[in-house]
Amino acid sequence: MQKMLKLARLAPDIVEEIARGRQPVGLSLLFFVENPFPLA
Repeated sequence: MQKMLKLARLAPDIVEEIARGRQPVGLSLLFFVENPFPLA
């Protein structure tokens, strides 16, 4: 659950693109779950 909560910090347009499968190569839901977000 904690891994999924950090996704709430993403911009809504990024979340929408990921949900629609139109994200850039290498940018996926799995990427955000497995990697820490930068502080900046």
